[in-house]
Amino acid sequence: MKFLLLAEIVKSLLRNFIFLLLLMGTVAVCCFTVTVTAETRGETGEINRLQREADRLDEDWRNLLLQKETLSEHFRVSSIAQEKLGMYRPSTLSEQIIDISDGADDGAQ
Repeated sequence: MKFLLLAEIVKSLLRNFIFLLLLMGTVAVCCFTVTVTAETRGETGEINRLQREADRLDEDWRNLLLQKETLSEHFRVSSIAQEKLGMYRPSTLSEQIIDISDGADDGAQ
């Protein structure tokens, strides 16, 4: 009895070989599609993260360029003042403090 059942299963499989082959192919393609979709979503998230980081770095770069321009302009003015006008930053020993109060504030009280 078991032998007849096994023989019947084998005959059925052989008759429907093309159908089973197509069924397995369809299942394989479905699994592949799900895998590729999951990987694509992960990569899309990574691309979005990298674009945000690139935008942030671009903003930092622009801020650094502005800061460079500001600092170089100050240095330019300072070097012109030293070279052409002979100006220099006084030392603490040569500084003089001038008191400009003439006592006008004392009378107001």
